[in-house]
Amino acid sequence: IGEYERQTSSAKDVLNNDYKNEQYELVYDPDQMKGSGNAQVEVWDFDSITGNDLIGVATVDVFPSLNNNQDIELYLQPKKDKDAQQYSNADQGIGKVRFKMIYQPGDVWIKNFEEQQQRLKKEAEELKRIHDEEVLRLQEEERKKFEEERRKQAELDAKYVKGTIKISKIQVQSLKAMDFNGKSDPYVIFRVDKQEKKTTVAKKTLNYDYKNETYEIAYDPLVQKGKKEVEVEVWDYDSITGDDLIGIATVDV
Repeated sequence: IGEYERQTSSAKDVLNNDYKNEQYELVYDPDQMKGSGNAQVEVWDFDSITGNDLIGVATVDVFPSLNNNQDIELYLQPKKDKDAQQYSNADQGIGKVRFKMIYQPGDVWIKNFEEQQQRLKKEAEELKRIHDEEVLRLQEEERKKFEEERRKQAELDAKYVKGTIKISKIQVQSLKAMDFNGKSDPYVIFRVDKQEKKTTVAKKTLNYDYKNETYEIAYDPLVQKGKKEVEVEVWDYDSITGDDLIGIATVDV
């Protein structure tokens, strides 16, 4: 309209498209338009290599849309004259363009704009209120979850008191063969922090019962600093190349 122009986004590889949620406003100035009430519509084919091509043009009189939100349907015409002010609305087989249009006087537009701004402000405030309430709800859930976990942990920690861990009836079974003879020379290490107990070495076997071997390890929750596991390591003894670790495990006291 006059020197004012608005352009939609580009739709890709289509002959029909709905530019959903796209809406535009143009200023109509009767003095600039010199009495003309026509708005010009152009449809182009976007081409970043050879340049855009005009598909067709149409014109629409804005005055029938005065305070009236009209459904507009226009048939595109070939652009014959650069300065043409009016085009027919005959079907030329080029296609058509559809849109809704309303022409609002300046004071009405300002009023509607202010009302829209107030509405958007209220919507933003409502969204912020909902967001803040959701944040508080999630924070409260996290607090309750943390308190519950801390309570459960306190109950669990209360079970661990200063005492002695006694280990007996020690056996190894189905061990991995670490030596060329298809056997191993296993022994077991039990460790709590820096305290360590070690069984005797069994010779050339993958299964062994360390009969009558019993070990005791002092346990103090304060010294262990929350650690509640006994580390268990099974080794293959080798006086020549050095001992080889067969495997490890942990057990809660």
